[in-house]
Amino acid sequence: MALTLDDKMTLECGVKVAGEARVPYLTKGTADANLKITVECSFLRKAEASALEGSSCQTV
Repeated sequence: MALTLDDKMTLECGVKVAGEARVPYLTKGTADANLKITVECSFLRKAEASALEGSSCQTV
């Protein structure tokens, strides 16, 4: 098993929805839609996180 230390993760999934309606001998209608969802997360590395915790603003 390999372990990677990435600072960014992307998750993507898709859904397809389709439907059909008809009136016998007169008409027929169809519709479909595609939904794409993307989630992107960025993670701070330990050194960056500890640097942010200890930082403070001072005016001189």
